[in-house]
Amino acid sequence: MTEARFIEVHAAVRYWEDGLLNGKEDSEGTVPLRVGEDWRPTIELATGRILEWPEGFELKTCYKVCDAGEYWLLDANGKRIARWKGACVPAHFLDQADGGSVSDYIILNIGADGLVKRWKHPCVEAERWAPV
Repeated sequence: MTEARFIEVHAAVRYWEDGLLNGKEDSEGTVPLRVGEDWRPTIELATGRILEWPEGFELKTCYKVCDAGEYWLLDANGKRIARWKGACVPAHFLDQADGGSVSDYIILNIGADGLVKRWKHPCVEAERWAPV
């Protein structure tokens, strides 16, 4: 898994209003990178930069996902190389409040520059990912 450069997220968010978009409750789910009922960011592991994040949007998430998400590691070319084995959110990637290994929530604070604030490059535990 040393070639992993990004995490791709497909999370079925239960309550969009649990996010603050530019400081306001996002009850309509107008969040960037929403596709249908999913939130689909791709995050660079080394920097916490969200790919294709529109400039000027700030987002604080506390999205309840539970067992309704899929997560992949991508290589430098954006090719999927591994799929998260668990049903819960991989917390050491996506839950800044918990810091544990799994969670029911995606809790991130994303700045207007598309960087996740206080991002720490997560350790990829190969045994928790299934090669694809």
